[in-house]
This record gives sequence, C-alpha cells and structure tokens, in this order.
Amino acid sequence: MTHTPRGLKLVKAILDRATLLNLDPSDIADMLDYTDSYWKVIARGGRWIGSIGEDKLRLIADFLELPLLTVYVLAEIFNPRDFVYRPSLEQIFSETYARLKSHGTLSVFAPSEAAWNDSPEETKLLCVYLLSRLMHDEMIDLAKDQLSTKSIGFV
Repeated sequence: MTHTPRGLKLVKAILDRATLLNLDPSDIADMLDYTDSYWKVIARGGRWIGSIGEDKLRLIADFLELPLLTVYVLAEIFNPRDFVYRPSLEQIFSETYARLKSHGTLSVFAPSEAAWNDSPEETKLLCVYLLSRLMHDEMIDLAKDQLSTKSIGFV
C-alpha cells in the first residue's frame, strides 16, 4: 500500500492555480518567501504543507482566493468531520437521508437505505451540505416568489 503524504490536495490546488496563471515553481517559492529547493520539498510531499505556519497559509488562501478554513481542510489540518459534533452525526445522516427521500426532485436519485448506510462518511457529509444548501436556496426562491405576487400598498 502506498502512503500519500498529508496536504497534497493543497499542493495540487496551488500548482493548478499557478499553471492557470502561467507561473512557475520559483514564483510560488517567491510568494511564500522560500527557496526554490524548499518549495520543491513541500510540493513533492517531503514536508507537510500544513506545518508551514498560519502566515504562509494565509498567503496561500489569498493566492487561491479561498477562505483560510478551506486551505486548512486542503492541508489536512482540519477534516470536514471536525465541524460536526460527533454524537449527533448519525442522527444528522439519518435526517438527511429522510429529507433526500422526501424531496420532490432528488428522491429519484436517492440511493437505497443499505447503500446510504454503506456510503463513506465524507460522501454523507457532502450530501448533508449540498442538501442543506439546496433547501436554503429553495426557501429563498419561494420567499421571492411570494413577495413578487403580493402588491405593496402605501397609505
């Protein structure tokens, strides 16, 4: 089994953004105020990028145009599960599955209960987030529709 060094998702995001901006590795090293060789050690996973310090991670967040918290997750300092109170996680998953099954549009895409239960936590957390976001957007759209159908009278 091959071991994947921590934080390579963040390194990949940095390299992808650098490619998009036509930057080379020395430009990234300069941005972080590192030598080219030190950046190469980080980029190949020889040193965990999460250990470089908050100031450098803030520079990376600005470079990627991402919230610092997202950079922490990509660096594997935090895990998406860290944002959920563990004892309530199974209840959240159960409620999300019930909402998914009862949703008018999404219910046709819902997996069987056995498949849901066998899904990795990361997949379920993504579904929790996406369903929550979708329902929020649907509520906003409904409120806008209701406001647009009511006439506003001034006395």
